[in-house]
Amino acid sequence: MNKLCIICPAILDIECYQKHFDTLDNIFFNRNTFFEYIIHLDDHLRESSSICTKDDYINLVKKINEKYTNVNASIFISNPRLGLPRSMQFLFKKFLDTDSQYCVVIEDDSEIINKIYTDSFLKLLSSKEYIYRLSFGAGHRSSENPFLVNQYFSTEGHNIFENKKNFCSQNGTFFSRSLVSSILNNYRDDIEPENFISSCESFKDKKIRTIFSDLNADFNKSSKWRLPKECHILYDSIRFLRRVGWSE
Repeated sequence: MNKLCIICPAILDIECYQKHFDTLDNIFFNRNTFFEYIIHLDDHLRESSSICTKDDYINLVKKINEKYTNVNASIFISNPRLGLPRSMQFLFKKFLDTDSQYCVVIEDDSEIINKIYTDSFLKLLSSKEYIYRLSFGAGHRSSENPFLVNQYFSTEGHNIFENKKNFCSQNGTFFSRSLVSSILNNYRDDIEPENFISSCESFKDKKIRTIFSDLNADFNKSSKWRLPKECHILYDSIRFLRRVGWSE
């Protein structure tokens, strides 16, 4: 059986996490993959979020374990809050405590809007040359466009695009045990994780590939074109829209 660890940094915001929770079946449906699902929750209310408590999260984690036989879900809570850099450091260490060879970051404000066929593409992660990541969108926009080149291949349920440059987006990125060990060796908790990881030699020497759903979308280099939301895997429908004041 395949094994994959999902690490989820979170802060109290039940409206966002409920959306995330409601779409977990889009990855946990893979019956030939066993998942370690690890949440680190900062017991601190996110600005503009609805009132909630850590108990709301504890109850949802219990529901995950009750529903899925191929998932071991756990939650760790910090009060006072750790903040994102130390939360990621904590989660990376927890990943190394599992027997999974790979982890993927799926943040608490991300819905999984298309199925992730781990049973078919996990074998790709053994590549020494590439870092794989799940595509991410917010609102009607896509932040992927500037980085894509019109070269891709397909696996079950997915089109996988080459990227023009090396970068770390954290959310949706897959990490191997050896890469995480290297990152933790010199980890700095005074820098945003994306920026620190991007500066690590063990990360910088890799090429990036981005995983989309296999929905048809004509690739177009026009500056006005945006990869449709429907082609993404991860999607922020709440927090980003709160911040910029858009409607969906």
